[in-house]
Amino acid sequence: MGKGYWHAPSYATVSSVIWKLDALDATDVFVNRTLIFVAPDGVETLSQIQFGRPFMLEELAWRCDCEIPNVLKRRYGAGIDGLHALQLTMSLVETLLESKHSDGWRFLWPDTRDETSPRQIFEADHFARMRASI
Repeated sequence: MGKGYWHAPSYATVSSVIWKLDALDATDVFVNRTLIFVAPDGVETLSQIQFGRPFMLEELAWRCDCEIPNVLKRRYGAGIDGLHALQLTMSLVETLLESKHSDGWRFLWPDTRDETSPRQIFEADHFARMRASI
């Protein structure tokens, strides 16, 4: 989504190069999934898990950015190619959501408000559920 969702810039070092991590712009979003994120105090935030398109930093060094505006600041995963970077970034987001879940956060599908787990967000159960509603 737009820059308005970003709180503060972060910096990360990769191969002795400093990369400024700005918010993912809508044109940078490669894939996303929309959910309702419910904080432990009951405040609900409609947002998207956003993944940027993996890109090569150098030979055998790829990066994939991710962010959940207003829920999780921008982070990135790295791998030996684009697919590996995307897979590791998805695993990172799942782990970070598991941590939030342990802290009392809940995750709801926006169309039904059914609760889901971080593991289920990235599994085929979601697609079976969508097909069943057609």
